[in-house]
Amino acid sequence: NFPLDLAALEVPSLNG
Repeated sequence: NFPLDLAALEVPSLNG
């Protein structure tokens, strides 16, 4: 996933 900035989303590998 993305850096800690977007880590809060905890989304699957959809974003890589």
